Order: sequence, then structure tokens, then C-alpha cells
Amino acid sequence: MIFAAHVGCACCMLLMGYSKSTAMSVFLLTMSMGSIGAAYPGVQANYVDIAPNYSGTLYSMGNLLAAGATIIGPIVFGWIVTEPVGIP
Repeated sequence: MIFAAHVGCACCMLLMGYSKSTAMSVFLLTMSMGSIGAAYPGVQANYVDIAPNYSGTLYSMGNLLAAGATIIGPIVFGWIVTEPVGIP
């Protein structure tokens, strides 16, 4: 189910890139986020399956790593992209 949700999100995002209508783009973005929402319960169940007594601690550690990646990602991107380059 998780794989299907991510494939659905990727397909909607690809189609959104070729959309000429704003309404269609908004619709595809909404469908993309809805399909990612289908993956969320599967991810949450993994913590309970791995260690039921420590699922809260494991979830908080996983959330810490995910939040750290969202903080560090733009910083690393800023280091990589230092000069504005025009499209030839």
C-alpha cells in the first residue's frame, strides 16, 4: 500500500508538470497529497510492529531524523547552488 501511494503521488506530480490549467494543477496536487496520506498509516504501524513497548520513543527518534533532514536540506542546497546560472 505504501508503494502504491508513493507511485500515485509521483504520477500526479508528473502530470501536474504538463498541465496547462490552474484548476487541473490544483486538482492533481490535491490528489497527490491525498495519495501520500494513504501511506501514513502504514508507516505509523511499523513502529508498533517493531517494538510495541517503545513505539513512542522510536517514533520520536524517527521524527527527529526527519525534521533534521528538513532543516539541513536547504542549508546544503544553498552551499551547492552558489551562483545563479541561466538556462542556455
